[in-house]
Amino acid sequence: SPRHSDDEDKDSMFCRQLRRLRWVTAKHLDIEVVESSDKAFTSLQRAQHELLTMDMHRAPSDKLKHIVNSSKHIFNALMEAQSGPASADDFLPVLIFIILKSAPHRLQSNIQYISRFSNQNHLMSGESGYHFTNVCCAVSFLENVTGKSFKVSDEEFERLMNVNPLAEDGEDQIDSRPRPEESCAVLTRLLVRALLLPCDGTAYVTVHFLSLPCCVSLDFLLYFSLPFSLSLSLS
Repeated sequence: SPRHSDDEDKDSMFCRQLRRLRWVTAKHLDIEVVESSDKAFTSLQRAQHELLTMDMHRAPSDKLKHIVNSSKHIFNALMEAQSGPASADDFLPVLIFIILKSAPHRLQSNIQYISRFSNQNHLMSGESGYHFTNVCCAVSFLENVTGKSFKVSDEEFERLMNVNPLAEDGEDQIDSRPRPEESCAVLTRLLVRALLLPCDGTAYVTVHFLSLPCCVSLDFLLYFSLPFSLSLSLS
């Protein structure tokens, strides 16, 4: 998004907040869909992918489309888990969890960019407006969480929020190994960055990650020794 007075500061503050909230699990948000079925989990991975790739686009309408698609994947996951329609009360906690675990790049900047340059009629009504408003609500929730938000005491909340991930005291140490959700987010970011590599003289291939085709450079795969299955055709 274009430079603005405090967008970058908001991005940095939000990223720090998400890092401090690494201890939050699906149980803290009363979410069961994450472990309900393989199909539901795949839908959640797709929802995460949509948010992670939103920053690659310039047009506000394209960014907004990623938000809408992400939300649809979440609703699909909930319908798969519940074998029926999902309500807004079911949806928002899952959206919060997806944002928390994927930590989309420059999310605050993208929200502000969409707000400034999108058709205001789309943001005030209809499907796009509904899903955009939910993302804004989820971000606001994560910015202003308290112990009550996760049904833990204020004392325990402060302890968890302020534990040094590198601490050596066993009881207070946060496991620094990435959780599966975080690993997916990191690998997706790597693939996204690969799309930005210069294409002059570079061999590109299509790989499948999280059941999604991605175009990355062959040198990139070899450099990181990533175990992806290559498609038959070179780009």
